Amino acid sequence: MDLGEPGYEPTPAREVLENKYGDCKDKSTLLISMLAAAGIKAYYVFIPTHHTEDLIRGIPYPFQFDHCIVAVPEGEGYLFLDPTDSMRRFGYLPAMDRGRKVLIFKDDEVLFAKTPSEDPPPDGVLIRQRIKVGVDGSLEISALKTYLGDSDFTMRRAYEDKSPAQIKEDFKSNIESWSPGAKLIDYHCTDPFDFTEWFRERYKFYAPNYCERAGDLLFFKIPNIWAGCIEWSRTRKYPLDIWGGWVRRHEMEIIPPPGYKILRLPEPIKVKSPYLDFEAVYEERAGKIFYRQEFIQKAVRISPEEYPTYRRFCQRVEVYNRKETIFFIKAKGKGD
Repeated sequence: MDLGEPGYEPTPAREVLENKYGDCKDKSTLLISMLAAAGIKAYYVFIPTHHTEDLIRGIPYPFQFDHCIVAVPEGEGYLFLDPTDSMRRFGYLPAMDRGRKVLIFKDDEVLFAKTPSEDPPPDGVLIRQRIKVGVDGSLEISALKTYLGDSDFTMRRAYEDKSPAQIKEDFKSNIESWSPGAKLIDYHCTDPFDFTEWFRERYKFYAPNYCERAGDLLFFKIPNIWAGCIEWSRTRKYPLDIWGGWVRRHEMEIIPPPGYKILRLPEPIKVKSPYLDFEAVYEERAGKIFYRQEFIQKAVRISPEEYPTYRRFCQRVEVYNRKETIFFIKAKGKGD
């Protein structure tokens, strides 16, 4: 609440603790005070987040900054912490804070510095699935999803006020939107308040009548594997600011229906550019299909002049996603 003096002057740490609320300056004050009590030095950091323009050193203007975080000395540099972000794992900055020029108020001196551009591991989702295709065109899907970085934060934030039963019910609604009539068999996820590991979802569900049929052919697209650009409209007048890179990886094992063999798999694709990388590979081994897909968003700021080139790469990925269909054909017996 940036009202009156607290909009410019931090509230004392004791008041923040007693009130149980505060803005970025107040929460930074509380964290710095708590670290001091533990014998750890920490300092205020003024930062222009990605919601505003980056710091211009030649203009001494306080309203260049729209946020306050904390710096802790670490080796030759600093560990930056954002205490306003209660659902993020320790040491991992939000995308809006990364790669920004900042001011550190270290005792009686002011230092220019820069927050790290990328914190390993990158933002994104890692997905491992096993799909059994039934003769009737049904799918039985078992999966494990691991969320990293900002995706981890997003999932924790979405589930922080929900009970395990509510979380399970939300996921059940999601799979029903992927495939009408789908039935959730099992679902477990990480406790949103357990920050010892990245947020994970493990689930199993059954989707009846998912595949299309034409005579002896059975064909389908793998559900929920789309990966593509954040935005690729026709034209842009202003730069596209994505804030940070991210990755989405799929690893999958697909078991054909009994009595069918693999007729056709999508062709592999590999797209490399300064803006994004995309790769998708289908392989047949021991009568099964193994699929691997990776989408990496690399560019974080794309100028209007670069945008048409970026858009062409996005279109290549989009066109491929629409054509990813797997075909099975019924195996012929001796009397056929």
